[in-house]
Amino acid sequence: MARKKATTQTPADSPLRQLALEFFRLFGATVQTNGSTALTVELTPDLAAHFDKPTLSLVFSTAELSPYHDLVAYGSRVFDRMMTYIANHGSMARETLPTHFPELAVSRLPGELTLSACDLTHSAGKNGWRYLFQFNFHISYRADDKREEVFSVAMDEDGNPAPNMDDLLAQATRAGAEVTAPKMEGLIELAQQAQKLALFHADQQCGEVEQDILPRLHAILSRLVNYYEQQALEIQERSDDPDYAANQRQALRSDLQRKIAEELENHRLRVAVTLFSLAQVAQPTWEQSLSLRSRAGDTTLKLPLTRNLYTGKLTLPVCHACDTETAVVGVCAHEHVSCPACLTHCHACARDICLECGVQGCTVCKELLCQDCAVTCPACGQWACQEHTARCPICQETTCFACQDTCAQCGVQQCKTHLVADYLAPGTPLCANCALICPHCQRPSAQTALCDFCGQVFCRGCTDSCYACGKVFCRPHLLADPVNGGAVCKRCVAPCPHCGMKTASLTTCAVCGVTQCTSCLQGCAECGTMVCADHRERCSLCGRLHCQRHSDRCHMDGKTVCVAHSFACPVCGATVCHAHQKFCVVCNMAYCPDCINLDNNVCATCQQLEDADPINLAQEPVAHDPDVAALATAYTWRSASNRTHTVYFGTRLMGQMTLVVRHDGKVVHTSHVKGLESLIRWGRRLLG
Repeated sequence: MARKKATTQTPADSPLRQLALEFFRLFGATVQTNGSTALTVELTPDLAAHFDKPTLSLVFSTAELSPYHDLVAYGSRVFDRMMTYIANHGSMARETLPTHFPELAVSRLPGELTLSACDLTHSAGKNGWRYLFQFNFHISYRADDKREEVFSVAMDEDGNPAPNMDDLLAQATRAGAEVTAPKMEGLIELAQQAQKLALFHADQQCGEVEQDILPRLHAILSRLVNYYEQQALEIQERSDDPDYAANQRQALRSDLQRKIAEELENHRLRVAVTLFSLAQVAQPTWEQSLSLRSRAGDTTLKLPLTRNLYTGKLTLPVCHACDTETAVVGVCAHEHVSCPACLTHCHACARDICLECGVQGCTVCKELLCQDCAVTCPACGQWACQEHTARCPICQETTCFACQDTCAQCGVQQCKTHLVADYLAPGTPLCANCALICPHCQRPSAQTALCDFCGQVFCRGCTDSCYACGKVFCRPHLLADPVNGGAVCKRCVAPCPHCGMKTASLTTCAVCGVTQCTSCLQGCAECGTMVCADHRERCSLCGRLHCQRHSDRCHMDGKTVCVAHSFACPVCGATVCHAHQKFCVVCNMAYCPDCINLDNNVCATCQQLEDADPINLAQEPVAHDPDVAALATAYTWRSASNRTHTVYFGTRLMGQMTLVVRHDGKVVHTSHVKGLESLIRWGRRLLG
């Protein structure tokens, strides 16, 4: 497949163009740009002999190429000659940078530094060198074509990246005898580190190169397969040799496999990474040593400093704790440089300690302590000051107050691991001497009681008082009373003479005095009096038990009823249950069926009103009621009485009024009949 030629010119900042400029200027050639990307180079005699011509006209793109130009591209003749010349003449260059700030090479505290809680006691300095290195690697990528590049790795003598190396090389001059060479061991280690970076770069570039190779390989393989398939189709069968066509096709397949293997091998990418040159740049430095003394103690520290006399920059010291540069320097008691954020003050010894040396707050008072002044608690592993630690009287270990507690009973302070919680009082600690392990529940407690039966000491949760005698007993010697479920001791239970149940809940009948349990004796639902089965009655209406004083029999059917569901008839005085009571339509009071006219539902008392003489209501005792007195002249009144109350019946032309009054003068019922209804009743009475 034919490659397309570039149609644009090479940029002025092209890597190949920059390489060519630096190469020819480095080796003394005169380079002219003429305002375009092309370069005109007047070669030195040595370079002219190497390139076989005195002048080169360089271009960097095939679009600019003509018979009068020399192409510089990866794999071109000029590029290969440049690499060969570098390999023979440029293996190592030693350069030095000028001193721009000689006035900073003085033995005093640098202006960039500030001392914190320390003093400068001595300062000394001398001139020195710091080295930068640039390793140049030639990387070639070979497959069906060839690509080459120069990859440079710049670093300082500590292996850190060195930026702006090209600018430094441009200002450097050849080093003299005063610049000492670095040690070979360190240089080899730096070269190995640079080679790893070059290999990593080449590995990343391989992906892009393979992406360019694959389309070409696919096109060639497709063309081969199509060609051999066409050849196989053109083979004709022979009648004299039946195997001729099959043998020919097999030969074509074998030849195709061989061709494919050759193309795969031709397009296999091969990478070579070669170190061809090294540049060493020496930077002039001022090596200074400061002697610092801490104000909080007797600690003395020697602080080395390095100032670059080429740039004038001071390399700031690094904090021992946070590993960052700091312009404010403090001295740790263990001879470490610390920044103010990482320098703390020990509460006990009053020394300055950095965080890396071990500073921790007391678990009790939270004051900071150093490792020398702190007491490590064996229980929690935390630090505590001397004032907040104590020796445990049980295990003899010195523990912090946070891991100790005081027994609630005896007040002895000891480790929490030796204390137990009173299960009857959560949160109350007890020591082993004060905590009783209950023989019944096997739990610790200081709240104990003595069993009156067995004499053992139990916790309060496993004891109770007998409700009969009031003495304290343990649970094994207490019974649950089958009658009321209460706790009772074995001494207080006795069999019931009636049912034989063992219980302490025995009482006597209020009527006959017989002793029975409260299951056999029942309390009257009205007064609560305990009576036996022979002296209590069950109400036929409500079903509750009552004593004989609060029960009676209905004279209608003879069934037993309680006082709550029966009453004495106001007329005859007989006991009537609520099921047989009848109400008078005049006074609205309840009566027995015998004392009321069942035809018109008028009681015997109200029937007397028709024959009664008129009375003056104002002279009756009920007239003391203001409401009743107001009605005295409004009606013509008649009255009739029975055992419990008096009925006053008032009449007038257009209405009737009924008052029911107890003998104590209290009005219990009133009714008023309007005129029309009264007239209807009067008519019915006449017709009747």
